[in-house]
Order: sequence, then structure tokens, then C-alpha cells
Amino acid sequence: MMIVDMSMLMHRCYAKMDFLKNSDGVPTGLEFGTLRTLEMLEKKYPDQELMLVFDTHRNFRREKHPDYKSNRTPMSDDFYQRVDTFKKFLKCRWPCCQELGYEADDVMHSIASRASSKSFIYTNDHDLLQCVSENVVVLKSFKSQLFVWDRQKVMDTYGLPPAYLTHYFAFVGDPIDALPGVPRINKKYLSKLIFWCKCQAGFDDERMLQEVLAAEWGSKVKVSLTEFIEEGLWHYNFELMNLSTISELFSTGPTNNDEFLVECLKKWNIYTLRMCDKYREHFEKLLKDEEF
Repeated sequence: MMIVDMSMLMHRCYAKMDFLKNSDGVPTGLEFGTLRTLEMLEKKYPDQELMLVFDTHRNFRREKHPDYKSNRTPMSDDFYQRVDTFKKFLKCRWPCCQELGYEADDVMHSIASRASSKSFIYTNDHDLLQCVSENVVVLKSFKSQLFVWDRQKVMDTYGLPPAYLTHYFAFVGDPIDALPGVPRINKKYLSKLIFWCKCQAGFDDERMLQEVLAAEWGSKVKVSLTEFIEEGLWHYNFELMNLSTISELFSTGPTNNDEFLVECLKKWNIYTLRMCDKYREHFEKLLKDEEF
């Protein structure tokens, strides 16, 4: 299965490709860019079935901690209105999944945790690296290239196996999600400490924190680290970064509503994707160029 982070993908296409417009001057980059990426994944990994995963408007992290992701600029009403229609289109074409009260990351983690054969997660969110296992690989994209993150790549980059990444990220924070970190901390040394602690029998998280705090740090880092732990910021970050496993998941689609698919493709002036081949006869009257 190819698990696709649709929130990430749609936001990126909206930000980077919405200069594209239809014949009426209406932006269509969000729709075209997303569909083109999905078709690229299908072509590159033909043996993987796509599962599209979405965020919901409410989740338990925001309800418990209102400051979570508070630094992000709200998306426009135009974006949400278009996404509502676009999601209906996507559900006609692919199986989709979202769970009220959870983020897409939790849903993707829950699906991946059930994987019994080779599966992929398409996302640029480094929090999802904690899902990497013998059966699960994360695909990140940058400048139209795909980068594969397996267990060895995670170890080479962070010096830790995927299972301990959340403990590490809880120290370094994440500015994108408004999560604080310990300033100027030596990340390589931190990774070695966490790895050593987790390899010791009977070391729970509290014992790990004590060992990290007792390690040799510069005086300024020592003060910052002490304040960080005593103020509960490590626990705060860990709680928000650690992904939940949802016991029951429900997916919808594909509904195969060809009439709605054709209507949307016409409205967006999208005729060149592979999915359009099935509806070629519906477009012939609209297009003068027989090449299409």
C-alpha cells in the first residue's frame, strides 16, 4: 500500500502551482498538481494501491493544547472551499481515510503499523519517520525527486532507530509546529546518549532524562537543558509528537462516479492526465485539437 499524506500534498500544490488557471482564469494548480503527483506515484510504484489520508478540522492535540501549530498562517476560505469539492472527486477515484479527532499523521501511523508486506508513506513530515520498519518506508519529495527513507537511512542520518526518534525530536523541537527545543544542543551527542539509555535494561523515559541531564554539556546548554526538562517541555513535545495508534479505521471509496469526475475535469480544464483517457469521448466536443 502507498499511504499518501494528502494534507501535505494539497497544501504544497496550492502554494507552488496555483498560478495555473483554466480558460475562465480560475486557479487550478491545487487540483492539477495533486492529481499529477498521484499518477506519478501510481506509475512509479504500480504494485502499490494508493490510500489517501486527510486531516480533520478538529483533533485532540489542538483541543488539549490550543497553542499547538498556532504559528501557522491560516489558509484562505478559497482553499477550504476548493478542497471540499476536490475531496469528493478524490473519493470517486481512490480509497480515502480520515478519523475525526485525529491528525492525518495518526491515521497514517495506524495504517502503517498493520503492514504485513512492503508499504510506503508519501510525506515530507519527519514525524512519520517513526513509522519506518522492515515493512514500511517513507518517501520524501524535493524538487521533483523522491528520496527513500528506510531504517538504514534513519540510522545514518540521526544515529537512532525509528522507534527512538520521538525521544530525540522532543529535545530538539519543531519550529514548524511551534514546539520549542533546547538551544544549541549537540544533536550528535544527544543521539548517542538516547541510544545508550534505550539499550540499557530497565531504563524508562524518566531515567533517560536523568542520564541526559547528568551528561557533560557546556554550561549554557546545561542551564537550558535543566530548565527545559524541569518546565515539562520535553514531556509536552513528546506527547504532541508521539503518534497514536487508532484501533479501528474506516475508509471510503472509490465510488466510481464517472459523471462527477468528468464534470470536475471539464471545469478544471484538465485533459492531459492518464485518468482522462477513460473519458476521452466526453471531451471531444470541447477540444478542437484532436491530439488530446
